[in-house]
Amino acid sequence: MNIEWIDLSEAPCFITIYKTNITMNRQAKEHFEDVEFVRIGFSDDKSLVIAPVSADLLPVARLQKATLFPISVKKSYARISSTSLAKMIAEKLALDLHDEPIRLSCIFKKDLGLIAEEKGV
Repeated sequence: MNIEWIDLSEAPCFITIYKTNITMNRQAKEHFEDVEFVRIGFSDDKSLVIAPVSADLLPVARLQKATLFPISVKKSYARISSTSLAKMIAEKLALDLHDEPIRLSCIFKKDLGLIAEEKGV
C-alpha cells in the first residue's frame, strides 16, 4: 500500500484584502514572525509586494516613516490594518472590495518579500 502523507509546509500561501486590512494566512505569515513593520509596493507587472523590514534595517527605514506599515502577527495569521492602504491597493490592482474580500495567492521570494500573484480560490 502506498501512502501519500499530508505535508502542511506545502500548503498554499494567501493574503486576503478586506476594506480595512490585509490578512495573511498561516503559511504567508511565517515569513513575518520576527518583524514589526513591512513595506508595501507594486512590481512592474503590477504584482503586490509585501517586504518584511528586519530589525537591522529599521533605523534606516524609520527615516522614511511613511513607507512603513505595522504588522500584527498572531498564532494563525498576520494582519496589516489600514483602511487607506487597502483602498489604495484595491485601486491600483483594480479590485472591487465592496461586495466581499479579495483573496490572492502569493509566493515568498527571499530577496523581495511576499508577492501576490493572482486571485486565489
